[in-house]
Amino acid sequence: MKIVRQRAGPERVHHKSHGIIISPLRGLEIHFECVYRQKMKLTQKDINTLSKHLFWDVDEEDLNWDQHTQFIIKRILEYGTWSDFKLLKNKLTVQGVADAAKKMRSLDEVTLHFVAAISDTDVKEYRCYTSKQSQKNYIDF
Repeated sequence: MKIVRQRAGPERVHHKSHGIIISPLRGLEIHFECVYRQKMKLTQKDINTLSKHLFWDVDEEDLNWDQHTQFIIKRILEYGTWSDFKLLKNKLTVQGVADAAKKMRSLDEVTLHFVAAISDTDVKEYRCYTSKQSQKNYIDF
């Protein structure tokens, strides 16, 4: 970002990626948003440190956080160990985990209620709760 001085009024910041002129406060907000997004990602190193049983059916090297976010979060929530969950929570925050879970089509009931309890949200806000599958399982585990 570079600062553009104008004749009158507050100074503006020219944002490189968009080619638009914005206020300095908005430029700072964009900067911190980009830094926050980078923090909210699991790197390939983080994915490789997760439990091996989570991704037994896929190649871990092919997993990409940007493309497979929901898949990775769902596996960690449903089948992960406590250390896997702590890593996810440290990267995403509890609210970030809850926001991702709210968009999932299916999530087992124990996991759904666990995420709702730790994030202090109502289960009715979750997509998997409001649109349950119409056909029940034949065997209840």
